[in-house]
Amino acid sequence: MKKTFFAIFVLIISLSSCSEADPVYIYGNIAGRVTEEGSNIAIEGATVEISGVEQSVKTGSNGMFKFETLPADNYTIYVSKDGYVADSKIITVVATKTTQSDFSLQKNLPVFHESTDKSVLHETFSLRWTVILLLIVLSLMI
Repeated sequence: MKKTFFAIFVLIISLSSCSEADPVYIYGNIAGRVTEEGSNIAIEGATVEISGVEQSVKTGSNGMFKFETLPADNYTIYVSKDGYVADSKIITVVATKTTQSDFSLQKNLPVFHESTDKSVLHETFSLRWTVILLLIVLSLMI
C-alpha cells in the first residue's frame, strides 16, 4: 500500500513540474551573404524573401542578411536585385541553429534583338536610295 501511495505521489510531482511555460526550442535562424558571381563583391540592397512566413529584408553594405526566430521547417529563399539574375534555394531551418545560405548572383546582361519590323527596314532602304540619288544628281551638276 505504501508503494502505491509513493508511486502516485511521484507521478503527481513529476506531472506538476511540467508546464507550458517551459521553453521548447523549435526556432532557428537563416543568415547569409549575397555577392556578385565571379568578383565576389558584396551586393548591397538586394531583396531577400522567404516563403511561408512572408518576410523580406534588404542586404546591408556587406551583402549580409538574416532571418531570426523561424519555426524549424523547409523554406524557399528568393534573392533579387535590379541588374542581376534572381536566384532561389530551399533551406532547412534546424531548431536552435543558424543555417548559413549564401547567394552568388550573375550580372543580367542586356539582350539586343534585331528589328523585324518591315516598315522600319523599308524606311531605312528608301532613305539610303534617296541620299544616293541626291549625290548622283549633285555630281552631274558640277
